[in-house]
Amino acid sequence: MEHIRLSSQAVADVDAYIEYKRIVGDADKDLPGGIMQPDEYEEFKKTVVKDRITNRLYVSWTNPDDMDCKLVGPETICFCGHRYKQHKTDFKELPAKPIQLPCQQRGCRCSTYRYVPTVSAMTMPRCSCKHLAGEHDARTPHQCRKPGGCACRAYRTSYRCECGFTVADHGMLVETRDERLQRGKPVGKVVPYAAMGGITGFSSLMDGYMRLDDSGIGAPPRQELESSPLPRECAYFMPPSQLRGTTRPAVLHDAKQAGRARAQGPHQRLTAAATQSAAATGDAREVQQSKDGARQAAARTGARASPGASAARSTAGRSSGGGTRSTGGMGCVQHKADAHSKTKK
Repeated sequence: MEHIRLSSQAVADVDAYIEYKRIVGDADKDLPGGIMQPDEYEEFKKTVVKDRITNRLYVSWTNPDDMDCKLVGPETICFCGHRYKQHKTDFKELPAKPIQLPCQQRGCRCSTYRYVPTVSAMTMPRCSCKHLAGEHDARTPHQCRKPGGCACRAYRTSYRCECGFTVADHGMLVETRDERLQRGKPVGKVVPYAAMGGITGFSSLMDGYMRLDDSGIGAPPRQELESSPLPRECAYFMPPSQLRGTTRPAVLHDAKQAGRARAQGPHQRLTAAATQSAAATGDAREVQQSKDGARQAAARTGARASPGASAARSTAGRSSGGGTRSTGGMGCVQHKADAHSKTKK
């Protein structure tokens, strides 16, 4: 693998260019060299970015339960095949409702942005006419244009969102900051970046049924979180402030015991369990018998799981124990060999 090393100045230049592209977007695609001059860039930030912050539009794909199943971002694909950032997203003055977001790519007939979920690697579900989404017109209602005279007049699919509703049950929602606040949805921080759509944070990248903020399924009730018992295995992954009072030492102790049990093999776990059970009665002889029984049980389990290993032990027993055969129990071959030697004596 080739490693590229950059100086601190080169790293700063790369970061500056990434910041530039996030702010400018595709506004410089028709300029000579495909990049703005410093004075043009500063003028762009004073005019376009100012209007962008004032007239930002939040775009989401919403189900009948008012849940934003998909928050549209710069790279989100439209039905026409182009990304949201390739549509018109900046307005000096907000147009009248319904707000149209036409595609700005040459030759595209898309009149406004429309999100359709993908089933795999940017592949949209097929229409009920069995043809691909890309074989339909980019303009609403997306009539099928498959050569051969398909009678499909509009793109329809039976595909269901993870929320349980079909694609047809959802709708595109384009709203201003004030309208979004009236719905009780998060608006995030003020940012100068192009085509942010409904993105307000990292959680916006998740689908609505997994998003625990007010734009998604929402967080569980606080009472439910506080009343639910903490799994003892979670103690290592929880901050100390969330392990309440006197339960913390016991929870940590049980978690450590569970961790040790997972780290041990089956023989050690059986021996430890038998020892703890017998130690409660205080009988030392029972402790020893329990250990022996656990060893034999573990050996039988190993013999059933590995016939080859059992045959090897049996061959070794015949060669060293005067023709004795292994019965699968730990120590059986040696015990019979000792008894045989005592008999001969």
